[in-house]
Amino acid sequence: MIEIRPGLVIPDRHLHARASRSGGPGGQHVNKTETKVDLRFDFEACDELRERTKRRLRELGSGRLDRQGRLVFVCGRSRSQADNRRECELRLRELVLQALAPPAKKRRPTKPTRGSQRRRVDSKKRRGAVKSLRGKVRE
Repeated sequence: MIEIRPGLVIPDRHLHARASRSGGPGGQHVNKTETKVDLRFDFEACDELRERTKRRLRELGSGRLDRQGRLVFVCGRSRSQADNRRECELRLRELVLQALAPPAKKRRPTKPTRGSQRRRVDSKKRRGAVKSLRGKVRE
């Protein structure tokens, strides 16, 4: 069970965790223990999330979806399975919080003012004049 925020909890029945052997530092320890954690979240079946949040999760986590449409989080950084599980849960929590937040409003494009256009052209002309004076001196 992962608490996303007060009043919103993801029950364990929607989470599927699996441990496997992890590479990286650790010597012989990594060759005999299963510390890497693969956490999958079936958000489509989760009744605790609204449809809008599920849609945002689909967009934000599009690169993390497996064939069944579950979000996949893999962590093998630590030599401890419990730490790696916590890291996966933290990543899941951050992604769900991001999906719960309203999307940023799109910027409304504005037209440059006549004065700003004039200033831009004047500065370009000044710069061009300075550069033209750098040429070879003709007699």
